[in-house]
Amino acid sequence: MNPTPSRLARGYQLAFSVAFFIILLLPLRRLTLSPGDLEANFFGRAWLIQEFNLARVALGDRVFPKTIVGDEGWVFYRAEKSLDDYQNAIPLSETDLTEIQTNLDALASAYAARGIQLLVVIVPDKATIYGDYLPPEIPILGAESRLDQLTAYLAAHGTPLLDLRPALRAARETQQVYFKTDTHWNDYGAYVGYTEMLRALGLEPFPLDAFDVKSAGLKLLDLSRNMGTNILEERIDLLAPDDAVRYRKLPLADGRNLTLTYHEDQSLPRAVIYHDSFFFQLIPMFAPHFRQITFIPHYTGGEIWNLDWVEEEQPDIVIIEFAERYLADLARLVKPREVR
Repeated sequence: MNPTPSRLARGYQLAFSVAFFIILLLPLRRLTLSPGDLEANFFGRAWLIQEFNLARVALGDRVFPKTIVGDEGWVFYRAEKSLDDYQNAIPLSETDLTEIQTNLDALASAYAARGIQLLVVIVPDKATIYGDYLPPEIPILGAESRLDQLTAYLAAHGTPLLDLRPALRAARETQQVYFKTDTHWNDYGAYVGYTEMLRALGLEPFPLDAFDVKSAGLKLLDLSRNMGTNILEERIDLLAPDDAVRYRKLPLADGRNLTLTYHEDQSLPRAVIYHDSFFFQLIPMFAPHFRQITFIPHYTGGEIWNLDWVEEEQPDIVIIEFAERYLADLARLVKPREVR
């Protein structure tokens, strides 16, 4: 006897219901009774998050936990007070400015007495250079940013810092200088920083055509990963200088890795460079200009480094670099140790 259409329909419904509930239970198959296991072992968790965030992007959602989607594919970091800086909402006080100026002057004078040249440079946040791609609903609230304040104050009263904003804004007219989907500048932006820093030190940078341009293909960069998506890949071009430099990584007990570079030309100066992640692209650009450089990343966990490596290395040049959003940490680094 052949089954009737109604019996077939009921059979399909039953099979579908069973399959549906099995699919619902699959994420639970690897869980233990521990509540914390939900975070680590929920089956398909990463895929579910990714698909959910892809749907949000497709529907036009712009605000994510650490990022905000702007116009024309630009994504901006909004954690660590980055948007506050863009909006000029967290000004430095007169006391802040005076303290930074006093401590920088003292540090520069102490180094100059030993024949050491000090250069302090602030790398602007992406929103400072490409803020016109942020959603117009994010207003600028104050008259000056912290970087505006500090640059003007130090120029008038003390040791000046190198302001990269004019050069980067000029460069963006002919070349994209920050990644659309990363917090950092790209290698062309890094090249602008490299030329400005070397010239400030009285050194001659290589022209752009001295670098080999190598494509690293499409990559998923940090802001895309923060959003939990896999569709915002971006092309990466690497600028590689054609020069023989030896590199060495020095792992420390606290998990930090120092980078040391060596050049065979012993007539070149020695340098110690305190830096954050913006400087990693600059390491191969700087290395050919110095017989030795010790590159020291600022942070291990939440702790800032100190300036003891200057005493250890006795360099000719010290560079202190911070991203704009970490301006407050510049004050911590240059503060005399006895009052930290």
